[in-house]
Amino acid sequence: MKSRSMLLGAAILACLAFALPTQAPKQDSRQEDQSKKIDALTRALEVEKKRTTELETRLDRVDAWFVSLRAACEGFDAAANEARKNGFESAGANPLAKTNVLDGMKKFASEMTRSAPAPK
Repeated sequence: MKSRSMLLGAAILACLAFALPTQAPKQDSRQEDQSKKIDALTRALEVEKKRTTELETRLDRVDAWFVSLRAACEGFDAAANEARKNGFESAGANPLAKTNVLDGMKKFASEMTRSAPAPK
């Protein structure tokens, strides 16, 4: 009985001796996996930050375009009103009224193409 206990104790001790070294690499492996995951997440975060910055820049350009669209529309409206005052609607529109309309259209087109928010 005593020899069985000693044998069992020796077997348990041997198992523990072999088990201890294998547990340490598992923890190192887990830490290494976690480090890799953290690195991957950090890279993904940097990509998202860059993308967010690009989207904010594009949004700023679209906002600026809408501001210029309003100004261009107001200028075109003013040109149309000038043309109306100069007789554009009556039969045989006079040259000044035609000039008002054409100038308004050209200015509108120029403003819209100059400030268009197309990607660079």
